Amino acid sequence: MRGTPPHWAAGHRVPRDGITIAQIATEFDDHEMTLHTWIRQSDTPVAADTYHRRVLDPAVGAWFGIGANGMKRPFPIAQENPVNLVRRPMQILRDNPRAYLIANLVMYGIVLVGFGIGVAFPELAAARATTMEEDGTADLVQRVFLNPWLFAATILGVNVITVGLLSIVLPSLVIPFAGLAIFGCRAVVIGVTLAPTDDATWIAMIPHSLTVVIEFQAYILLSLGVHVLGRAWISPSSVGEELHRRGYLQGLKQLGWLALAALALLIIGALYEAFSMRYLVPVLLLG
Repeated sequence: MRGTPPHWAAGHRVPRDGITIAQIATEFDDHEMTLHTWIRQSDTPVAADTYHRRVLDPAVGAWFGIGANGMKRPFPIAQENPVNLVRRPMQILRDNPRAYLIANLVMYGIVLVGFGIGVAFPELAAARATTMEEDGTADLVQRVFLNPWLFAATILGVNVITVGLLSIVLPSLVIPFAGLAIFGCRAVVIGVTLAPTDDATWIAMIPHSLTVVIEFQAYILLSLGVHVLGRAWISPSSVGEELHRRGYLQGLKQLGWLALAALALLIIGALYEAFSMRYLVPVLLLG
């Protein structure tokens, strides 16, 4: 006879399938104690529905016998829930739609402001070009430009290390939200650097504008991850934890998922930028 066995979670094991709470916690990137807490509280539809919505995954509700309406099923039904690069970042975006929207508006807005400043004051863009020549950046570009694969690897390395890690992620691991302020300043400089100074650079910006959209979308994902990390660190209850250390770890996991998605975008952006600059821009200039 099927039914919910009394205290089925007391032994940390689902009798029917032999699935431990630790295994469930590992699969869904949750903390084991958090699951124990919600199991104890899930005797009420409200608590069950709260957990169901918090993890944003119907499969998790199925583990605990929670239906889509927040009511408990007669028996927990285990379901496969394969974790992949696309699903987890999308869950985080669905969980933070307002923060994601604001990040897009602010970051694209900042780079456009920098672009406008560069157009209005061409001497600033010229000064940035001089700085890039003096620090060896321009020379490096010239040496790798003819090999698009090497060019793409160089672009990817600069974007990941200089912008992604040093400007956004690493500062935020020490000081909550620090990377947002640092990258905001850097985005203005990037906008000034992108500002065209002659007809040729205006033409080059036609295909290069897509590069900016792709790469900045990666930086926006990292910025959202930094926001989630900082919020979980300061307010652990936002991720279902009580201790700040636990909140930090949960926020760090979500930042990690978003960082993987950002890395994929940066790879796409680097390849597109390298091949478009090597083959497409020269054709546009000759035309």
